[in-house]
Amino acid sequence: MARAAQDLCASCGKAILPGSRFCNHCGAPTPALEDRDDDAAALRPLVPGDVLEGKWRIDKKLGQGGMGAVYLATDLALQRKVAIKVLAAELCGDAEFSARFEREARLTANLDHPNVVMVFGVGSHLGQPFIVMKYIEGETLSHRLTRQVRGRMSGLEFGEVLDIAEQLCSGLGYIHSKGFVHRDIKTGNIIIGPDGRATILDFGILRDTNQTAGLT
Repeated sequence: MARAAQDLCASCGKAILPGSRFCNHCGAPTPALEDRDDDAAALRPLVPGDVLEGKWRIDKKLGQGGMGAVYLATDLALQRKVAIKVLAAELCGDAEFSARFEREARLTANLDHPNVVMVFGVGSHLGQPFIVMKYIEGETLSHRLTRQVRGRMSGLEFGEVLDIAEQLCSGLGYIHSKGFVHRDIKTGNIIIGPDGRATILDFGILRDTNQTAGLT
């Protein structure tokens, strides 16, 4: 219903029937409409085997968030595992969300700290923007806190809590020194690696303190 109200002929300004290649009022061709139909059909969840920009092959889905999904993929040139965050198909037509996603990629690409996820590249697949990040093996802090051993919560030892807190403070201190505020620090956005390293993820609502206005 909403789609039909937006499909107007560039020549006569009248509504065009869904899927029409020509205006049913004046007969003018509608290439813009045709392209938009193709893009809409192409916007679908990624599946294993999809190759983005000929460089990264999707292996499996790792998780789903409010702004999109994260996939495990293979860098075909370097033969290494990477994590790819893709903006949700239903948000690609929303200028605000697209701008927020692109801003995240631009800002995080300039961050380099052992406790902050590294960004390798950005791109777009069939109209869906994506961010390529370092793949970090391990588990989220949320999962680590609720992990059960023999039916009982294993939790964290006091020393582990101090170590993780110190690492997070180091990462956040670095982010702040670059003029940014994360604003979404939670256990689900922190990965604990096999070596105990804590890494901060997901900058979907990162704020640049150098800007007087921006998305929140």
